Amino acid sequence: MKFSDFEAAFVRENRMLKALLCAALILSGLSTTLVLLGKSYVIFKGGGIFYERLLAEDVCREGFLSVVSGEPSKMLISSDLLAILSRDSISFPTLTLLKVESLERGACKVIMKSEDALHAFKVGLIEGNTLPFFYQIQQIDEIKVEGEEQ
Repeated sequence: MKFSDFEAAFVRENRMLKALLCAALILSGLSTTLVLLGKSYVIFKGGGIFYERLLAEDVCREGFLSVVSGEPSKMLISSDLLAILSRDSISFPTLTLLKVESLERGACKVIMKSEDALHAFKVGLIEGNTLPFFYQIQQIDEIKVEGEEQ
């Protein structure tokens, strides 16, 4: 084998290796880009957490308990309701919290038990990004419990 033939074969194989290396780099760069920019879909079995508005229930619970205790929280209760609560003294019998449930957007139900009866309250909420916990209690209405056996 002559040196010129060897050099020609070496240069030809070197060009082919360079072309394969470039193709591999382009394909790996493309696949990396697709992975980084592509949308990935995740199946989450606990999907109910996205619909229950857990923060609203926590604001209802803590805000209502602060009202019942006689020391309404300024961060959880709107200023209009605070003005009403400071003007009119509200006395509650000893109440035990049984359940807090999200009803619809902007409302939840609080069920409490006193020594002699069940009490249900519909708590109205306002939403806003400027509020400390995104929700604030705006109104509290007592719901009459029907069909109660005593």
